[in-house]
Amino acid sequence: MGVYEDYVYTYSDLENAYEATGVNDFGAYVQDNPDLLQAYNNTGARNFSKYVNSYADLLDAFKKSKSNNKEEWGRNHWQKNGQQEGRTVPRDAPTQTIENWGKDHWQNHGQKEGRELPRSYSQSAEEWGKTHWDNNGKKEDRILGGAKLGIDANGKVYLADKKGIGEKALTYYEGLVDSVNASKEGSYKPLMEGMRRAIGDIKFNDLLNNTGVEVISASYQKKIQPWDPKNGAQPPTGGFDSDYYYASTPGGSAAETQWDAAQEAVNIGTADEPYYLPDLDITGRYSFDTYLHWHYTTQGKSAGYRGNEAQLAELPEYYEEAMTDAEYQQYRDKVLGIEGDTILSKSVGTELAGKEKQVQQQFGSLTNDSLKKAADELVKAKAKERDFEFYKGLEGFNEVLTINETLTNSLLGDSGIGGILGFVTNPEKARESLEESLSKATGIPSLNGVTYNWQKWFDEQLVGNYEKGIEVQDPVDPTKTYKLTGDFAKRYVDEYLKPRFDNSKSMSEFISTIELQQQDKNIFDTQKSLAKLKDVAALRAEAYLDGVYSTAPLNFDAGFYMDPTGNFTPDDPKVTRYQEQVDQVAKDWETAKRNGETNAPGTDWTWNQWAYHYGLDPNDKTQFAKLHYQVVGAAKGYDPAKDVITLKDATDYINTKILPEIAAKDIDLADVNFLQFVTPEEFADSVIEGVSPETNKDEWDKMLGTLGIAGEGMGVDEVKRYIADQFRTNNAVNVREAIKYLNEKGVTPTQKKVGVDYIQRAEDAKAETSPYATSLYKAFKNAGYQGSEDDFYGKFMTDVSKEEMQLMEQGASEKGLQLGGKYAGLTSEDPFTALGSISSLFGSTEENATDKEKATSSYFKLLDDEDKEEYKSKSGERILGEFTSFFKGFA
Repeated sequence: MGVYEDYVYTYSDLENAYEATGVNDFGAYVQDNPDLLQAYNNTGARNFSKYVNSYADLLDAFKKSKSNNKEEWGRNHWQKNGQQEGRTVPRDAPTQTIENWGKDHWQNHGQKEGRELPRSYSQSAEEWGKTHWDNNGKKEDRILGGAKLGIDANGKVYLADKKGIGEKALTYYEGLVDSVNASKEGSYKPLMEGMRRAIGDIKFNDLLNNTGVEVISASYQKKIQPWDPKNGAQPPTGGFDSDYYYASTPGGSAAETQWDAAQEAVNIGTADEPYYLPDLDITGRYSFDTYLHWHYTTQGKSAGYRGNEAQLAELPEYYEEAMTDAEYQQYRDKVLGIEGDTILSKSVGTELAGKEKQVQQQFGSLTNDSLKKAADELVKAKAKERDFEFYKGLEGFNEVLTINETLTNSLLGDSGIGGILGFVTNPEKARESLEESLSKATGIPSLNGVTYNWQKWFDEQLVGNYEKGIEVQDPVDPTKTYKLTGDFAKRYVDEYLKPRFDNSKSMSEFISTIELQQQDKNIFDTQKSLAKLKDVAALRAEAYLDGVYSTAPLNFDAGFYMDPTGNFTPDDPKVTRYQEQVDQVAKDWETAKRNGETNAPGTDWTWNQWAYHYGLDPNDKTQFAKLHYQVVGAAKGYDPAKDVITLKDATDYINTKILPEIAAKDIDLADVNFLQFVTPEEFADSVIEGVSPETNKDEWDKMLGTLGIAGEGMGVDEVKRYIADQFRTNNAVNVREAIKYLNEKGVTPTQKKVGVDYIQRAEDAKAETSPYATSLYKAFKNAGYQGSEDDFYGKFMTDVSKEEMQLMEQGASEKGLQLGGKYAGLTSEDPFTALGSISSLFGSTEENATDKEKATSSYFKLLDDEDKEEYKSKSGERILGEFTSFFKGFA
């Protein structure tokens, strides 16, 4: 559209005047409406000849049909096939002109349908408008469209094109320019919204459509002084952060609302058709960031809104109180471990020691019961023995009680075989056999039999008493008793009593092995049972420690920080440190509340600055606790949370959980083992094992010195016997020596010969030769002599005594006389050679024979005390004297 055409249609009066110059154009009416144009074209007649010609297939078909009338053929085809096939039939030109057809349609239909009727003009609107402007418009209050305002280098507005302004309209533009140039900062909204009223709609719209508004706004922008952020307020710490203020504070939200409103704050349109402009007094002076800062300065800060993001107090926020691997290891090694020098080990050890002591007391009560039974039975047996000895000493009783022995001596003496009996059988065994036979004949029991059958007593009375269990009395506290099951009692018999009884040769020895005074030996092996209880303690401790270790870490606890407490012993250093923490934190809190501008201890900022920096309220107890720990407490080592475990926690758990559970459990006697019984001989073997006077004499001598027998000249066997004897009472040693002595004499050990203390067993009778036997006796013994050495010299070899023979052998030894001459045959293995050597040394005298005959003649008198003579040789008398004195301790 040209300037003048626009001019015509800008003003309604001009538009109406120009429209009045036009006429109706019915041809254009038809052509401007496609439906009307098609309807008009359809008024022509159908031409079926053209229809055939327009389709090649139809034309070809027509030619083949040999029809002479193409029109008729085409009509038939279209009616039958063509219209169904969608073919079209061309038409001939309409017979009525388009203008006439259009006029008829307009009058009959178009105007009723509201169709527009075009008009045709003799002049274009552009031509008509220019004519009007040149002749009339430039003198009137009219304008031609186009840019009319400009802006100079100083930002002043001026009229850049006055040609398009009518004379009467120029005054309005000049007034507008003056108003814009005179406007001040802060007046943009009234200036812009008042222009329409000041110059009218047509002029204002022309400015709006031709950069006039932009020119005015640009000129106004030059007047605006941008806001300087340096004049803005700053937070107490750190700089203003517009992003934070906008996104995180109510002030930022309010500023955003105001800023968004400013983008359309100026309406230069109408109420019905508004046209909005930004308010340059806001958008021209501020950016969004500076507007946020301005808002914080003028409104937000005073309202208490933050100007930047609070820093996270990381120390309290991320603090975790958890058991470290090192602490776990330390508590296990020093406190809750079951092995080593730990609190748990000591506590459990004390508890288990008490339980073990209790078990030992039970065992002691049982052994005391066995000891009492054995001792009581031995006392009874010895009482009977003393009674027998008493009656035996009464006048006439001895002859009756010993009649079997007296008859045996008489028979052996009368038969004449007493001396040579040793070459036939063992004289003592023959004597015992004869005494037993006479016992049956006389009806008087032989004293060679068992006076008291200790084995029977052990099997039937002692063991039988324990078979079904037993309740025994505590030897220390008579009010306390212990019930022991049959299973345990059986084990006690099999594993404890029987090995000791079987190894003992006398009841004195048996009693000594079960006496409670064996302080150096713990008979019970309670390790398995105690280990089970220790395992229970270890499992509970481990579960407790693992539970503490796996517990979710404790975080900062404000209440604890302000008033720390813990499960500590009074002497724990933490008690003092906690009190220091309580006092200092309370003091600082009071200062922060009363005078927040006071510097926090050890810092360059006040409490208020620190509070703002971390976004914490110093008047709130919880928040101040975090603030204080972050700023002061962490550096001082203050404790922000309860310890997950303290030493007292652990010891309390031991004392209240573990120990009561252990105390409630009893040692299972089924798990208790009796330590293997070590005989004195086995102990002696272990002492001298590997030590020999031949291979390492220095060690041997050192050992003898330790035993207190250095210089005694003992051999290995003698030292062993000496060590073994230290573990036996005198009575026990004496019984064993008596058995050995009798075996050397070829005499079967019996209670008659040894005493009622002796536990008589058939296996004790063993053929032994004294290491001090003479060579002559050994020669005859090797040759078949079965009697003892005393019998040999007292009854067989009566010409020389054992003492004389020992003297001669000593003289013939390397230390005494040298063997040779008349001494050469003393050590001969041939008994008769040795006998000849003796004969050459001691000749037979009548005096000796007479003396012997005298001794023999009175030897076999039975009940005649006055004529009775001693039948023992002098050497035999000495030995028997020694023998009887040996048993004095058994009475």
